Amino acid sequence: GTTPDDFLDGLIAFPPYSIADKDKVLATLATQGGRQFAFYPQASFSVKEKTEAVYAMAKLGGESQGWRGNIGVRAVHTDLNTLQYSPNALVANAVSPFCGTCGTVTVDRSYWDILPSANLTINAMPNLLIRASAAKTMTRPGYAQLAGAFTVSDLALTGSSGGNPYLDPTRAWQFNLAAEWYYGKQSLFSVNLFYLDIDSYITTTTTTQFLITQQHPAGANFQITGPINGKGGTNKGVEINWQQPIYGGFGLLANYTYADAKAAGGGVIDGNSKHTFNVTAYYENSLLSTRFAYTFRSKFRSGIDRSTPMWQADFGTLDGSLTLNVTKYFALTADAQNLLNHKLYYFVGDPSIPRAYYNNGRTFWVGGKVHF
Repeated sequence: GTTPDDFLDGLIAFPPYSIADKDKVLATLATQGGRQFAFYPQASFSVKEKTEAVYAMAKLGGESQGWRGNIGVRAVHTDLNTLQYSPNALVANAVSPFCGTCGTVTVDRSYWDILPSANLTINAMPNLLIRASAAKTMTRPGYAQLAGAFTVSDLALTGSSGGNPYLDPTRAWQFNLAAEWYYGKQSLFSVNLFYLDIDSYITTTTTTQFLITQQHPAGANFQITGPINGKGGTNKGVEINWQQPIYGGFGLLANYTYADAKAAGGGVIDGNSKHTFNVTAYYENSLLSTRFAYTFRSKFRSGIDRSTPMWQADFGTLDGSLTLNVTKYFALTADAQNLLNHKLYYFVGDPSIPRAYYNNGRTFWVGGKVHF
């Protein structure tokens, strides 16, 4: 086959070119005698994770007292075993034309997290609730962050570390204070103030590592980018929500979040957009339900790429969904993503310096739901 006719359309003049069918190429090679596919250890890893948890909770107050709440604690134990291949392992036990002689690195570790929490709701008025909460939270690293593929560029002397088995979870104390005003039927206006005291979070950094590869049998210094635990930070801001039926099944939903996140020392926390909002228009009745939602998030730093901070530019997308209740037990559904065909743009430092550009196009689904 060939590339799509509109490949990179609107950016540059890019004529279609032939693309090999990977499955057919592999099938043809498999029929050739003496052929053997090479093992690529740098892209191979395994992660085994076992978790156990126990919790206790006590309920407080009640509706008749005008307030209610609970306090509790959760104890979580995590047991990890990771295995990955590395060019700088002390013991070499895998040979590959891609990295010369690689070795396995196996790490076993475990840790406990004690996570207390408290929640309070006050019935300030018949249609006004005041909520407050405090909790310690933890989010474990992703498997690829613990032991992902190890890649190097022998020409540029750069690479990716393929994960860090010693990563700790993202841990934080989270505090919220909210007011919820139910001013009409199916109507809501709420404001939530939040503050996160982040003990540690996962970010990326670049270090110099001495590696022995096929192209550098005597070894060379590589600039390797990989995940580490940051020194902590804060994230504070406000969330505003509005829900308003209009007439005859039509209505609007809207929310906005301002999040001011700072790492210890004033640095940037990856993945945080200062501004996000969502606006949804809907229509619902017993036969039909349809929604169109526009979601926007401002620029954020996505991580370190080739020793340089990389940012994703402002991005907005329009999605839609429709459900048609054919009978009491069966419904037809249709969904669409990115109806406006917005593109993802990544840059380095200044927005005029591109790093990556993704045109993912529009996506459509149709289906059915059966209710029993």
